[in-house]
Amino acid sequence: MKVLVTGATGFIGSHLADALTKSGLTVKALVRDPGRLRWLGDINGVEVCRGSLESTDSLAEAVRDVEIIYHTAGMITARNEKEYFDVNAAGTENLLDAAERSARSLERFVLVSSLAAAGPGRPDAPLDESASPRPITPYGRSKLAGEEIALKRSSRLPVTIVRPPAVYGPRDAGVFTFFKLASLGIIPIPGFGRRMVSLAYVEDLVQGILKAGTHPLATGKTYFITSGDHEWDEVARALKSAVGKGVIVRLPVALLYAAALLNEAAGRMTGTARTLNIHKARELKQRAWLCSSRRAMDELGYNPGFTLEKGMKITAEWYRKAGWIKE
Repeated sequence: MKVLVTGATGFIGSHLADALTKSGLTVKALVRDPGRLRWLGDINGVEVCRGSLESTDSLAEAVRDVEIIYHTAGMITARNEKEYFDVNAAGTENLLDAAERSARSLERFVLVSSLAAAGPGRPDAPLDESASPRPITPYGRSKLAGEEIALKRSSRLPVTIVRPPAVYGPRDAGVFTFFKLASLGIIPIPGFGRRMVSLAYVEDLVQGILKAGTHPLATGKTYFITSGDHEWDEVARALKSAVGKGVIVRLPVALLYAAALLNEAAGRMTGTARTLNIHKARELKQRAWLCSSRRAMDELGYNPGFTLEKGMKITAEWYRKAGWIKE
């Protein structure tokens, strides 16, 4: 079987490509920049297809002869809302167009979306797939738009959507910020009071994505994939244990917003996208980013295998070996 992975040079995509090749499948990787193959360099059996979500010609070639498309590529940090929509919505539509025209043997199209498309919830009620989406950021709105575009094709294409919450693990450069801060001696927690968050360790997420790509019940459906639900205090303690140091400090929401505004202004001056911006601050101030994996467990046989402590420890060890954080 031959499969296509978009975003294969990134965090989630590279782990997915690794798992697919280890299971004996032939993997085609859609790659915009061949110079960014550091995570794919050690993976045998990957066929690199140079192209992008904007190039319809390259997409036609990428989807040809594949039986499953795993669409993990996406814009996580952008300078404005249009950039998010150009990739996460329009780019997804371009890939679906190519699949409909050229992927004659297609058995499944798996779109890896985000909990951000559904929006935050309440600390006592994890969202399930029946909840009405209420995204609160441009990123979330663009991911929801991509989902809606995909689901409109479900009568013609075998579409499945996977929504992970915040994902962490080796190679990640997003949640890594918290590991870096811990290694420097501080572990910040946004806001005061009880705050809850669902997290997914990358290997658990990959397991869920693979099941969504092959299980007959998954066609036309959406699944949340998580490793577990945690209070921010619990996350901070697990991070401190994994890194071996760090003082846990609660940051007032007002201070978080001030830092985001300053960082965003610096980004505008340099023309660069900043991870910490006003939208990220709005996400961090929410009291609950919770979702339930019950449907994936019941229908797909998904079974998370990594506790928070185990995942944090493995991730911290990888960062040390890679030189991202010091002993």
